[in-house]
Amino acid sequence: MCRLCFLVMLSVSEGRDDVHIEFVNKCSFDVNFAWYETKCSGSTPNVLYLNERVTSGQSTSRVASEAPFAGGRIYAWAAEDQSPGEGMTQETFKTYMALSKDQQCGSEYTKYMLGAPPFMSWAAFAELTFDTKPATPTKPSAITNDADVSMVDNFYLPMSWDWLYGDNTGLNVECYNTSLVAFPDESSCNANGGAWKPIPTTKTYAGSPKGYCVSPNTLCQNPSSNPVCSANSSEFQSLISQLTHVYSDLQSDATSGGEKAFTWQDDNRDYFPGQLWTCMKFQNAAKFQMAEMCAAINRGLCDLSSLGTLSADDFATWTKDSCGTKQNQQPASTWFVDGNVRNPYAYWLRRTLQGTTYAFSQDEGLHGGNSNCNNINPPTSRAPESSRVTVCPNGPSPTPLPVTGKFLGVASANSP
Repeated sequence: MCRLCFLVMLSVSEGRDDVHIEFVNKCSFDVNFAWYETKCSGSTPNVLYLNERVTSGQSTSRVASEAPFAGGRIYAWAAEDQSPGEGMTQETFKTYMALSKDQQCGSEYTKYMLGAPPFMSWAAFAELTFDTKPATPTKPSAITNDADVSMVDNFYLPMSWDWLYGDNTGLNVECYNTSLVAFPDESSCNANGGAWKPIPTTKTYAGSPKGYCVSPNTLCQNPSSNPVCSANSSEFQSLISQLTHVYSDLQSDATSGGEKAFTWQDDNRDYFPGQLWTCMKFQNAAKFQMAEMCAAINRGLCDLSSLGTLSADDFATWTKDSCGTKQNQQPASTWFVDGNVRNPYAYWLRRTLQGTTYAFSQDEGLHGGNSNCNNINPPTSRAPESSRVTVCPNGPSPTPLPVTGKFLGVASANSP
């Protein structure tokens, strides 16, 4: 969540609850919502704020007037045997959120603690950070609100996150909404860099999907596992040659934490596309902005034709001026330039399905998948009155979508 973006200080409106999240099910089938946050130590560090089955057309909520900090992960799924444990009631949640961390990890809350939930690898997923800042002379009261819907690892159910304002004057729609409203289907998933898999339970709710789409970010952790990790590898040859040419410089450049600017993931260069789709071992270091470069390539914003034998200094300039931060600041309508390589799964989610959720691991920043006002309109940024997470935000039916693309890693003038 928001690996590159900056959180914003938002003014608190009078009488506003620190946490107010509504969970809405617009699907034609029942959906379970779970919200947990990593709070404590040991083998069960996560605390379960919510675990509730919500019928079609209904909603539930969690509200706390006082919460110095709230965060964690929200999941949605439609199956009988995936419960992570006992969730808090609304009254327990309200009391709990005002406590100190030591109190929150006390023995009386042990029954709400859990390890990794069973649905973690496939359910619909959002995450959030709410932080109430202490008063200072220059900022008498401020908070941070940040959230996103992530389809980086898989695509199962449509989901949206909305910040709700009584008055949205001065706010850009990108500032307070992130969503993908379409359902995935097997043909489109497999045609656009994903791999369709059955949900790992036979007890799905009536009318709910029986499968989900696994993304290149997951598939290419083991790059020999799927064709997307090596498809169109010849299109990357100039970049592979360039990285080889300046590899010692890339290895010498490191982050403050000692991570090298770039390291090959696999000795077999045929699997280099898969390393790009995960952005694994690409770092923004002092000289080379490799994570920014990786994001720009995933978005189809980089012409690789000039690469191959540039000097280290010239390549560093290229990552900053021609394929990096400047390009990533461009609106999403400019992404996926004809003829440039691109992440096929990201293209499907972002362009074909018109989603605004996270589509790959570095899909963030000004026009990325995070939903906040952090760097869109700071002078008018302010806290929302509440927020809403919705599954199936565009309606109830999982209507099959037309198959698009042929598992392409390169944009063309004939692309949809």
